[in-house]
Amino acid sequence: MTNEMIDCWNWDRPIFSSDKIKELNKIINERYITTESTEDGAKDLDGNYLKNIKPKIIFYKDIKEEIHNLIESAYYHCHYSFGFTTFPVNSWNELLYNEYASDIKGRYDEHDDVSKSLLFDARMTLLLNLSEDYYEGGDFLVNGQTQDFFRVPGTAILFKSNMKHQVTPVTKGKRISLAYFINGPKFQ
Repeated sequence: MTNEMIDCWNWDRPIFSSDKIKELNKIINERYITTESTEDGAKDLDGNYLKNIKPKIIFYKDIKEEIHNLIESAYYHCHYSFGFTTFPVNSWNELLYNEYASDIKGRYDEHDDVSKSLLFDARMTLLLNLSEDYYEGGDFLVNGQTQDFFRVPGTAILFKSNMKHQVTPVTKGKRISLAYFINGPKFQ
């Protein structure tokens, strides 16, 4: 693990093997509950949806056994490395399973993960690379800086949700990631 940027925590060595990644992908594809509504996704100032993919939504309780250690570690760093107060992990928290395929040039333009809620704010975003095969394009940028380590399947990154980030279009293969949002009381 490294903390190269002051606003991110990186697991720059794979925390899941390729077999575990395949198992996670299978579980998520069997247990997801629905897909994200375009109304819930990030939009530009003109109201255009910033991604051309339809993420699958899965509850934490349905993959808790497989990813509990990573989620626990993310909460630890959120509290003790970044000083945020958060709501505790909840079985009904939703994760987004993102598949960026080259046939549609899957992408997610620059955005942040700030909350639209009047009750809470997003503190940090956790992304896990669940890609099974090599892909081209699909670079992950945070504040304009490419996170090269995140191309490796099984790596993860935790960053402040208000930071601008994006996924460039995938030009070959399929890039897969899992997103989890750590929320807390509304900022004053």
